[in-house]
Amino acid sequence: MKVLVFDDNETHRAAARAQLKDHDLTVVGTYDEAQKLLTPKFDFGKASTSLKSQFGDFQPSRSDDEAKKAEYWTAEKVANEQATTYPDFDVVLSDLLVPASRQNQGSMELVGKEMPVGIFIGLLAAVKARAKYVAVFTDSDHHSHPASASFDVFNESEAQPTPFMVEGCKVLLSNTRKWVNQFDPNDLARKLEEYSNRSDAVYAKNWAAVLAYLVK
Repeated sequence: MKVLVFDDNETHRAAARAQLKDHDLTVVGTYDEAQKLLTPKFDFGKASTSLKSQFGDFQPSRSDDEAKKAEYWTAEKVANEQATTYPDFDVVLSDLLVPASRQNQGSMELVGKEMPVGIFIGLLAAVKARAKYVAVFTDSDHHSHPASASFDVFNESEAQPTPFMVEGCKVLLSNTRKWVNQFDPNDLARKLEEYSNRSDAVYAKNWAAVLAYLVK
């Protein structure tokens, strides 16, 4: 599968690279990178050329021909769709609490501050990018942050997140601690025993576990 992982934490990104290496994987660490990869690209010139080949210089706003205008608007929708290139990620896995983007900010005081904006990357993936599977996966439990606690109303339990559908996309909101595990520092794909006494154990997200649960 083609998978996009967005997380601002380098350890979690390294874990994703180790655990999901058998997939066609892209890993990014900023909101802007994730948004760019998930935003459809519209080729205005291609759409315009298609309409001109069908209708010449016809301008619906200046015409009283209702039948032709209706035909034009229908053709425009088709032309716009054909001129749009959609991202082709099958799965998008996003962190929840990430540094705010600087885009569209009149004031810069909030830029870079950690906020629960990762959920909008999940929505973008589901609604605009047409991903098949999306998970917003935080290592912050429901006692640690109100945005994480808000996940609880969507889920049967913290340990058993409940998928739901958005625009035909299967979506998961997870704050479960069972998918934040200890890993071998030399191999972040090798999960250690739950109560490992290794002093060098690395706590990281278990991306492989959330992906398996999401697509089952």
